[in-house]
Amino acid sequence: MDNLFDFFTKKKKEGHNLKVVSDPLPIQEERRIFPRWFTHDVLVRFNEDFGSNHQSTFIVKNLSRSGFAFIVGELDHPFITENHLEGTLKIQEHRVSFSGLITRVENGEVGIRFLDQSKEDQTFIEEHLKPYHLGESLKEVQPQGARDTLPNQMAQWFHGIEGTDLFIWRERNSQNLERLQFAFRGEFIEWQSQSEVMTGALVSPAKPSSPLFSEEEYILKYDEAPNPARLELAQKIVKSSKLPESLKKALLEGILSPKENQKEP
Repeated sequence: MDNLFDFFTKKKKEGHNLKVVSDPLPIQEERRIFPRWFTHDVLVRFNEDFGSNHQSTFIVKNLSRSGFAFIVGELDHPFITENHLEGTLKIQEHRVSFSGLITRVENGEVGIRFLDQSKEDQTFIEEHLKPYHLGESLKEVQPQGARDTLPNQMAQWFHGIEGTDLFIWRERNSQNLERLQFAFRGEFIEWQSQSEVMTGALVSPAKPSSPLFSEEEYILKYDEAPNPARLELAQKIVKSSKLPESLKKALLEGILSPKENQKEP
């Protein structure tokens, strides 16, 4: 878990010692490394016996109504595109049986498309992925829990299920919000004091070195202008969260507010 909190960002500000993975491209796209804190909220176990040389339980990275991806990293594995598999998803304390088709094997991940599920299991997954559930799952990551301290004056990190992460920086003297990055369901919101909020999509092209990696590289694809749908989804997540009230107010009435981000014609 060394350097779990090493966090590479786009903008350099005196005293922050921030770094970039690659030279920033004209705002539309850039690469950045995010910390990862796997809490094993979702696991998959396959029914097939792969033999003593292969494991049968894996961490699920991306879950959706139509399927999921799981992490194999650089492990030797038996997964081949177009193969059919059956197994069980462990979503927190709930178990969901499925039949699926392998759609891709790349970059240390395997993608599965659901072929057969009960109506009850489909409903449970849909409920699990609703914004309010993502918000309810957000909890502050304590520095001692990660065997490290927060770098670059990062004040707080709130982590939730399905890759939901809120990173907060505050001004040294006033403790006012200085900067934040909010990642959820493959999307992101980025804001810095005296700057306009930015939105976009997260793409993970990197091949992890192991299934339990603590950092992950993403390509950030910025929208040309703040995307109202992304801001609305972020608002729904925050509204259902148990974030500190002062932080919720700053987010809902300021940074994520459509009025706050609406430009004059």
